[in-house]
Amino acid sequence: MKLTKLISLLIVPLLFGLNSFSSQAKTLSLPVKLAQSEVEKKEEVMQDKSIKLLNLFFNKEFEEVREIISPKLKEQVSLQLLQNEWLQTISHNGAVQEILHSNVIETPQSFLVTVTIKFERVTDDWIVIFDKNQEIIGTDFPTSEQIEDIAVKVVNSLAIGKFDNARSYLHPFLKEDIFPEQVQSGWQEIQQENGDFERIISTDTRRGSSLGNADIVLVEIEFTKNTDEMLILFDRNKRIIGVDFPPNE
Repeated sequence: MKLTKLISLLIVPLLFGLNSFSSQAKTLSLPVKLAQSEVEKKEEVMQDKSIKLLNLFFNKEFEEVREIISPKLKEQVSLQLLQNEWLQTISHNGAVQEILHSNVIETPQSFLVTVTIKFERVTDDWIVIFDKNQEIIGTDFPTSEQIEDIAVKVVNSLAIGKFDNARSYLHPFLKEDIFPEQVQSGWQEIQQENGDFERIISTDTRRGSSLGNADIVLVEIEFTKNTDEMLILFDRNKRIIGVDFPPNE
């Protein structure tokens, strides 16, 4: 079959939890800084909004999380996704302790607010992604999952229509332009050519070189019309940087 258009699927891998964590939740904050320019004022607004998002998330106020993200995402990010991410985060990282520092990076299409958070067991960088209108359009949180498991989760999420879940594993740069509806369109295009999804037959992981090449997971999928392979590329932080179907020989 001819090369199928790239599907951008994301949460990034996100969050985690203990049922007892809610009683330990605390309000995180950054040191107060005086804005000295319009750029600094804009950065301060985004940092404050990022901290607010994280506080809501860690306190399991998931409906409120949905209220402060971009309207483009609000109806497409499920409470179940947020709950699963919270459980996953806390169970792996332990309770949140404090925010150490944050930084704003501007890209051609977005702003990335990197927040370094100290947990009970690890210290990680979490990213909140803003569009040029300073609306939250995504997050990128470290994951303890293996790329083979992520690939299977992505395909299964596509198969049952959970396109927000699939998108959560995308690299932040892909989230600038790819929203759940684009993921859905890409999956529908694949099924139009191959038929309805039936099952995952197997996975095959191919590690990149030490020079920084992407790791690849090939997922063999049975559709109603034929069997094909989905190629999912990961960077070193286990974020998806590409999805495609290689041409058949």
